[in-house]
Amino acid sequence: MKDKKPVNIMSQVAVASKWSAITQVMIKIITPLVSVILARILTPGDYGVVAIATMIVSFTEVFTDAGFKKFVIQYEGANNKQELSKIATVAFWSNLVLALFSYVIIFLSAPYLAVSLGNAQATNVIRLLSLGIIVHAFSGIQTALLQRELKFKTIFKVRFVATIVPAFASIPLAVLGWGYWALAIGTLAGYIANAITLWVLSQWRPSWHYNFQQFKSMFSFSAWSIAESFTIWLTTWVSAMIIGNALSSVELGMYQTSQSIVNMLTDLLSSPLTPVMFASLSRLQTDLDAFSNLFYKSQKMLSFVLLPAGLGIFLFGNTIQKIALGDKWVGTGDIISIWGITSCIMGVFNIAGNVIRAKGKPQISVLLQVIHLSFLIPTCLISVKYGFMTLVISRSIIRFQHVISFIIALKIMIGYSLKNYILSIKWVLFACSLMIFMYYIVNALIIQEGVFYDLVKMSICAVTYFLALFAERGLLVRTAKVVISKS
Repeated sequence: MKDKKPVNIMSQVAVASKWSAITQVMIKIITPLVSVILARILTPGDYGVVAIATMIVSFTEVFTDAGFKKFVIQYEGANNKQELSKIATVAFWSNLVLALFSYVIIFLSAPYLAVSLGNAQATNVIRLLSLGIIVHAFSGIQTALLQRELKFKTIFKVRFVATIVPAFASIPLAVLGWGYWALAIGTLAGYIANAITLWVLSQWRPSWHYNFQQFKSMFSFSAWSIAESFTIWLTTWVSAMIIGNALSSVELGMYQTSQSIVNMLTDLLSSPLTPVMFASLSRLQTDLDAFSNLFYKSQKMLSFVLLPAGLGIFLFGNTIQKIALGDKWVGTGDIISIWGITSCIMGVFNIAGNVIRAKGKPQISVLLQVIHLSFLIPTCLISVKYGFMTLVISRSIIRFQHVISFIIALKIMIGYSLKNYILSIKWVLFACSLMIFMYYIVNALIIQEGVFYDLVKMSICAVTYFLALFAERGLLVRTAKVVISKS
């Protein structure tokens, strides 16, 4: 019986990956188009104001979620659906109470938070976007149950609606001159659409059941998960906090928007696999062989798409800036280049976080994040004194310390071998090397400037990469199957 479990899980992974791919591709096509339109209407300062509010909201969600969603996904003690429903109900009501309490605190402290982060204009934006905390409390557990059951077809429908709605809200308001309010209202509209659609499509409903013993059990598990989420939040936002406080909303807007552009590009490539991976690894946590096999295959597939993507972003960052943001965002091209290549390398090793969480070891993740923060915070505080770009470069480079920590953790937990990984992607590295060589050749041959000629160069480099990977065409086929195949 034990031998059948990995087969069944892998079959479900194939189906889930297909719908996850469709979901992410649709979202990652629509979102960039909306961003391109809004970036040409709004200013970096507008994005900076909203970034401050988003920072506060995301911080609060660390505690309002309290790790209960992860508990529901990973919980193995439920003998039947009724027992799981009771656990989910306790998590739902706990989330809602925490969300209401948090909103009151944020509403009252919004003026002080806005000033401390460098822009008093953000006060009411913080209050508006913080309503999303309450909205998320109404939908988080439904999402967790769907992920647990690998029902990504339903998640596709939910996220599609939640992606479309902000566009219809933000773009007209931006055209009418609402500035940063257009972004804020559009974001909140997306939260509400997500919650409503989940309640319509999800079969689960919370009952009036509540059990303090179950809450204690969840909280004891979630204590480390909260600490993990907080350290991840701090790692994500500490540089933005320093920029907002030491520089201005304009630099903050440029910084956050550049990161968003890179994240949209990398997520489009990696997200068909990563949402499924955590849920799948969680179900295989007791089968080390199947667990390790899924991880190694996933990392190799991610390398196939992320490494050349990072190289391409690095080489053509200014082109991406011209296409995605327009002329008023001059200077962000360099940020996109630097952040792009480091993000793609990080993406290959970031899935170590899925291993740690799937194994139910959030304390290891907390330790790794604390170690990284001990390098990151001093780096940002020192580098910001020497200017905005110095901070950007330093913040990007220090990420490799995190990669080293991930490699060590993987070695301890699943016997990971960096040497074997590098040997497994030797053809990918070879193809990337040829891609760099071709870049310098086409730059020498095509001396004309402009977006059209840059796109021609990008196409030639991409074709070179895929041709060089002919010897590893099996990898290409397997990766494509994960993304688009039927089970």
